[in-house]
Amino acid sequence: MPDIAAAEAGAWRKHGGGDNALLCEAYAQFNRGAFDEAGREFAALAKARGKNGHAAPLHDQAGLAFARAHEAAKAERQYAAALRLEPDNPDIWLDRADERAGDQRYWDAIGDIDRALKIMPDAPEALRMRGRAYFKLGLDSNAKADFERAAEIEQADKALRGHPRERKKR
Repeated sequence: MPDIAAAEAGAWRKHGGGDNALLCEAYAQFNRGAFDEAGREFAALAKARGKNGHAAPLHDQAGLAFARAHEAAKAERQYAAALRLEPDNPDIWLDRADERAGDQRYWDAIGDIDRALKIMPDAPEALRMRGRAYFKLGLDSNAKADFERAAEIEQADKALRGHPRERKKR
């Protein structure tokens, strides 16, 4: 299916599809596993859009693609560009943290997760991610505290919303 999407996106681009066709083509390349090519396409689109026009998410997506292509330096540059444009976007901080943890740069990952947690302090996903990094560093008590806090937040959230199974019984 991604091969068909890539072919259709390429044809659309050749027939004047513009940036939307290029974006479609980049996602198709990503889904095909052509991560380096997808990263280059996302980065080019981000650069063309400059500081306006939603460039930060494109830089972020390029970072993810380059990380999957095992191009850490390129990924770092793209995440840095995204964060310059949207420093208060916790998802970008977490994406970069994930890439850094994948490269066993756990302290750098923890720094990024801490930045995300300053923006959204009750994010269980971020707490679990930081807990895994602490665990890898042998800081078991820190890891345990983060895992427990994430579980507490999720339990409180379930209590506020009501458990889906409980709602069905009513």
